[in-house]
Amino acid sequence: MLLPALNKARDRARAIDCVNRLKQIGLIELSYCGDSDDYYAISRDRKNAHNNWFEILARHTTGMENMANSGIFYESRTRGYYIYSWPEVPLCPTITSTHPKLGNTSNSWGGYGRNEYFGSVGTDGGWKTNASTGEQCVAVKTGRVKRPSLTLLHGDADQFYMSPGAAWTKYARFVHSGRMNVLFADGHAGSHAGSVFCSGGSDVRPDSGTSTGWDIVHWRPDGKTYADGRPKSM
Repeated sequence: MLLPALNKARDRARAIDCVNRLKQIGLIELSYCGDSDDYYAISRDRKNAHNNWFEILARHTTGMENMANSGIFYESRTRGYYIYSWPEVPLCPTITSTHPKLGNTSNSWGGYGRNEYFGSVGTDGGWKTNASTGEQCVAVKTGRVKRPSLTLLHGDADQFYMSPGAAWTKYARFVHSGRMNVLFADGHAGSHAGSVFCSGGSDVRPDSGTSTGWDIVHWRPDGKTYADGRPKSM
């Protein structure tokens, strides 16, 4: 009887620690915005090496390009997952042993994925474009985020980015008793059940107009919704 209770207490402690770590990332995000003409860091860069969100924010906080540091963007090396000197994705506290997608050859796997619609550069060096709508994932200013307290910036994930539409749940992690911890664009963090994101299952596309359960979390910085009020993604 004692062991299950201890396990639950440990899981609760990790979930609280995870939220606190997201809040720490949120403070760094807002600090970066303050020093960058109110622009958020971009989420992903397929063209230029070492220019994804975690590398941009690490440079902002440490002033270093590729040197070892004891901060949140360098903790993977202390857990034996990554042996090089570039920053890594911060790790969720639930990752305590060798993770299937964490190794010593890539710094792109970790504990938190960032909303790709806060800026995504394609392999051609231009902004990523939605083929069906023509909309682009451009860099975002804080004033452009219409619902910052409801717009997802980071969430528990295996990979460093999450793209609404397609199989976004491929990388999402609902590891805290079936819940995902989320950092919103205004810098606050919280915990949400999987049904908030996709109650229809992992194959439902949030941009299809047919899914349910998308009544809380927004992906689009512009806050657009469907006719019934559900958040709309690109």
